[in-house]
Amino acid sequence: MLTEGIRETAERTEAALVGWRLDRLRRAIEGPLAVVASGGSMTAARLWVLLHRRAGNPAWALTPDGLIEEGVPPGTSVLILSAAGRHHDVLRAARRTIDLGVPTHAVVGDGEAPLGALLRGHDDSHQVFVLPRPERRDQVLAVHALVPFLVLAGQLYGEGEPVSPVFQDAEPADLPDRRPEMLVALGAGVGGPAASDFAWRTLESGFAPAWSTDVRNFAHGAFMPFVQRGGAGMVLSFAPRAQRNYLDTYFRAFDPAVHVVRVETTLDGALGALDLLARGLATFDRLLARHRVTPRIEDLPAWGTAIYFLARPG
Repeated sequence: MLTEGIRETAERTEAALVGWRLDRLRRAIEGPLAVVASGGSMTAARLWVLLHRRAGNPAWALTPDGLIEEGVPPGTSVLILSAAGRHHDVLRAARRTIDLGVPTHAVVGDGEAPLGALLRGHDDSHQVFVLPRPERRDQVLAVHALVPFLVLAGQLYGEGEPVSPVFQDAEPADLPDRRPEMLVALGAGVGGPAASDFAWRTLESGFAPAWSTDVRNFAHGAFMPFVQRGGAGMVLSFAPRAQRNYLDTYFRAFDPAVHVVRVETTLDGALGALDLLARGLATFDRLLARHRVTPRIEDLPAWGTAIYFLARPG
């Protein structure tokens, strides 16, 4: 199972987070913040942006290419999230921001990551936060590499209480027996990171076409793929329990052929977002197990591997 042992990963991470290091990182990223990530790390970036905004600061998530093409406004700091810290896209983005004099920091999952060496080698103003390595190794779908980033964000922006218990108590949602031909994950606010993560994992596993949005935007025509395929899809809703009545006004109007799965939390803030992420991971694990889907590295196409390692000129 993908999520087997994530409680231990979360607890080990939380135990290793030293207060002064958290304070140092917190001070470094005060004010406007661009969080840079790609692939599975984008889940952590979206959580980070949500919590940074709720703390009263402007923030947005960018891919490395997005950062290079769009840049950041004056007075903005950059935080790069990368488990390995060695892919050419994050290294290129870091070099660009350093050259422009933008305060650039990183969270990595490897103390020997080239990204960390690059930032440390420039000057002491660039903070590098190294997370403990998970004891379990991921395969195609990174779960154990992601959890430490989520725990760190929860500790930085939380109320001081432990956040690892949400990974212990996460219960998967009930799922229909029929395999969906497509999937949309709905979520906004604290449900946004979990919705985008679920959709990304559905795509990355090759399980089905998937996308994420919020329920109001879904009402603006994003339902059309369900119409074209006879409603043979599934909607997952990630939201606090307090939003149930509001969401019910939408779901009662849905085509009965569209199965709605609700993933809910009674928590708010950082804990609420983490709870929904943990429940989303457990639900995704159940979805793959129910339909006997086991993503394997050896099943990845050669052209997919090629474009992953393809370097951008310049």
